[in-house]
Amino acid sequence: MSISDKELFNYIFYPDKLSEEQKSFIKNNLNEFKGEINLLELTKSAMDENISEEILNRIHKKIKNFENTSLVILEKINKKADLDKDLLILAADSPEEEETNKIETYADKNSKYLVKVISNSSENKLHIFNKDNEEIKDFQITVLPSGEIFNIESSNFPLVIKPSQEITSLSFNF
Repeated sequence: MSISDKELFNYIFYPDKLSEEQKSFIKNNLNEFKGEINLLELTKSAMDENISEEILNRIHKKIKNFENTSLVILEKINKKADLDKDLLILAADSPEEEETNKIETYADKNSKYLVKVISNSSENKLHIFNKDNEEIKDFQITVLPSGEIFNIESSNFPLVIKPSQEITSLSFNF
């Protein structure tokens, strides 16, 4: 007769779910299933022990944090590669350099999220969009390489980072 792990589990936890033939076979061949039976008996006895409220709360908090966390990585989209390499660009010399804005686009691999970053010498403004054009609420943005983390309540308003910093990638943590 062949006995599965599920049947060994039922032998310890729910013996009524096994046929008399299965129970008898396991009982007569305990040495063959000694390791599995011992582990299952230890598990059952541990389940019967009282666990302090403090430990239960800590476990609950860790599970809740784990379940609610999802990480999305956004990488820079290189638009310069799309430019014509033979394009001639002329520049005029001026006595005063005007402040220029640099615009970069970041997206995740599934293109579900898009971030437009408008940067100048004093700040970065991050405009956050999703594919469904819906507001994104209560999440964190990590700016790399600095590792700076920002808590965002709503994507309806741009995130302003002062002073301006170089951004190589972004991550969202929900």
